[in-house]
Amino acid sequence: MNAIDRNKEKSLAAVFKSNGPEQTIKFGRQLGQLLYAGDIIGLCGDLGSGKTQLVKGIASGLEIDPEDISSPSFILVNEIFSHPRGFHLFHIDLYRLEEDDPFLDEELWEYLEGDGVCAVEWFERLRQNPPQFLHIKISVDSYQQRKLYFTGKGARFSQLVEQLSNFCQDMFMEVL
Repeated sequence: MNAIDRNKEKSLAAVFKSNGPEQTIKFGRQLGQLLYAGDIIGLCGDLGSGKTQLVKGIASGLEIDPEDISSPSFILVNEIFSHPRGFHLFHIDLYRLEEDDPFLDEELWEYLEGDGVCAVEWFERLRQNPPQFLHIKISVDSYQQRKLYFTGKGARFSQLVEQLSNFCQDMFMEVL
């Protein structure tokens, strides 16, 4: 049985484990291969938990050089074009924004409602969630080990979690 849990609100949740940065990147690569323009990935976790490592893997799955990915903490948005896939990856970091920053009201939504893939670090700082998205919370278990809690909100992202559960059996940890 897959480590997935369905509820009435068309969401699907699964827990995965990573034994180090390489496995987190590999998992992100699998995720990236399943993404399309318009998809939103919300990333939550403490500093150093592996959010940017996961985005490096997502970039690789989108056929973008992972070396082009760095933590965007000092700029709000890194925009990288995937030539083979024909759309942008928007790597967005909300860490340094104040609660009343106008970027959260208008500019951010231009990216979220646009035609690229958005990977948003510190997603919990959004004032309002989009109607459909993939939420990923990364928790630190030890120096190398992480737990990745995936929740797909809406039909598209529930299906995505189910696909990942089938592709990444070696990373399953437990049913939520």
